[in-house]
Amino acid sequence: MATNIITTTPTLLTWENALRTFKKTLPSKDLKEIQMPTKPEELIFYLKGWKLYQQGKSVKAISAVQSGVARIQRFSACLDVLSQSLPDPATLLWGSIKFVLKIVQDYTEEYDKICEAFAAMVESLPRIEIYADTFPGSTLLHDSIHDIFVSSLHFWMKACKFYRRHRLFNLLRATWNDYDLEFSRLENAMKNAVDRVERAGIVEHIKEAKAFRAEQQLISGKAFELKQSEALGNMIRSLSPNTGDVDYYMRDYESAQKLRHPGICGWFLENDTFSRWSKTSLAAAQPNLLLWINGGPGMGKTVLSAAIIDHLQSLSVLKENPILIYFYFKGFSSDKNNSSAALLSFLYQILVQNKNNSMIDSKVSKVFNVANGASNPGFDSLWDHFCGVLEELLTVTLVLDRLDECSDSKKFVKKLRDLTKNGRTRIVITSRREKHFLKEFETCQSLEITPEHVQRDIKTFVECKITRSPRLSNPIVTGLIEEKLLRSNFGMFLWVRLVLKELKACMSVEQVQQTLAQLPAGLEAMYLAVVQRLEKTLTRSAVEVARKVLAWAIGSARSISFDELCTALSYQYKLEGQTLLYEDSTFPYSEKDIELMCGSLIIIRNGQVQSAHYTVKSYILEFGKRLKARSVSNITLVPDLHATSLDLAAVYVTYFAEKSSLLSAKCDILKLPS
Repeated sequence: MATNIITTTPTLLTWENALRTFKKTLPSKDLKEIQMPTKPEELIFYLKGWKLYQQGKSVKAISAVQSGVARIQRFSACLDVLSQSLPDPATLLWGSIKFVLKIVQDYTEEYDKICEAFAAMVESLPRIEIYADTFPGSTLLHDSIHDIFVSSLHFWMKACKFYRRHRLFNLLRATWNDYDLEFSRLENAMKNAVDRVERAGIVEHIKEAKAFRAEQQLISGKAFELKQSEALGNMIRSLSPNTGDVDYYMRDYESAQKLRHPGICGWFLENDTFSRWSKTSLAAAQPNLLLWINGGPGMGKTVLSAAIIDHLQSLSVLKENPILIYFYFKGFSSDKNNSSAALLSFLYQILVQNKNNSMIDSKVSKVFNVANGASNPGFDSLWDHFCGVLEELLTVTLVLDRLDECSDSKKFVKKLRDLTKNGRTRIVITSRREKHFLKEFETCQSLEITPEHVQRDIKTFVECKITRSPRLSNPIVTGLIEEKLLRSNFGMFLWVRLVLKELKACMSVEQVQQTLAQLPAGLEAMYLAVVQRLEKTLTRSAVEVARKVLAWAIGSARSISFDELCTALSYQYKLEGQTLLYEDSTFPYSEKDIELMCGSLIIIRNGQVQSAHYTVKSYILEFGKRLKARSVSNITLVPDLHATSLDLAAVYVTYFAEKSSLLSAKCDILKLPS
């Protein structure tokens, strides 16, 4: 039976990426409003319908928009062509503009700014109606129109993010300080696009970019082949964690990869110990190829593991050793904090990379048979199956990150160490420098990460972050930021990242200077500073939401999804005789809103809510003791998990009592503190 494959275009990819960003930064009600079909000519009625349109710059701006309606309509039609009309990317652009206009309609200065930007965008639109009809197949023309869409959407997404966030926290009268910079970028981008369209009108270039589409079709085809077998599907399900997401290892790697900036980790990749380990040929069957990388909390070990994976994938040695598998342990998630989870993931990765190997299929299927399709076998059984599968491979390289967050690491370490004795397995492990690791890895190659090692990386990271922030790149504070962060970082990337987040949250250069003058020393002091800032800046209702979010995120046995969090909070407020939802029963906060209300303590990645770092969980679990030690009071944002356990349990029971048909669903979210 033929399978229809929708070709992915750059414009459609831009639309998809923008939609993902909007889902994180806007609640569903606002996103629905933006996605409501809006024709470009309708925006004129929104502009003229408001009382402020007769004031200031907006009069001229509205006239410019009105006279450019034909260009806007043609531009919108061209976007439909570029996205193959699935879906309508222009709707997202016009909806964003309408959304921003509605927010700022009662604030003259900001309204004038937005009208000016919209008018400038319309006036800059080239006469694409002529060229689009003359050269309908020109990729140069298509690329130019796509660039206009990207630049315009980028500007209006920034505007949505700023004005919506300030409306949320009742700070709308604050000025969009980055407006001039963003508007300048929009103007320059539009000018360049006009020039490109003019050139496309002269040079007829009809060659289609087939390479990208072919690659996407190949990937889609492989995915389809992998999933079409029912037997293979059963095996994959048997290798899945409780959440049912078998590909999470890839997203963990991608998340770590995104934290790595150009130039970071170079010192390690050039290190003699790592170089010898990575370049040793497994074909020579040399034993004991286990490298242990250790360091303190927050020193960038996870980012380093992503750099190692990237480096190994680029080495020619992988031609003889094509199997590279990896796993990121996470102590706050029951799906990722044990050796069995790692082994299941390893088996799945090997299965995917060798899907035409009948012997591997047969041996992996035994895992499913042992589990009877219902629950995972124990560690010993899994290990035996894993070793049996490895016998079918010539060589394999394993990368394990944060082994100290593995609940049964002592048993796992012994097995891993013995595994390298066969001379066909290469393993690299990152972890904290704990006593039992020192003993187990005594005879293995090791490399300790010291503050001196990471100073160069921290400097590169700080310079990159400063450059990307208009406020932090102000000459008044740039030098001071670099000096303070490089002098006081204790070799901890995490501390530097948290400080930079706090600085970016400042509303003025003066506030940046005040924050730098009172930098907390160490992670514990940094977490307390974040909590105290949130207590001062958030409304009481927002503090209460943040407290409940922390209770669910930290008190859960696994990371919970954003949808699960929304449901849990809604039921919790309902039990308290309150409501958290809008009148249309939609959740009032986006993923980004929740992150903002929880400061740097919570992150939401790929729809999963979790603590930003393993140290956050341990800090909150012992928060009461830490407050007494520091003589700090009046902190209500951080939950006492022991005191709130019954509240969370009540929500849990109430939900399943109402949804009795779902009692067979996974019931592993809540883990009550002992």
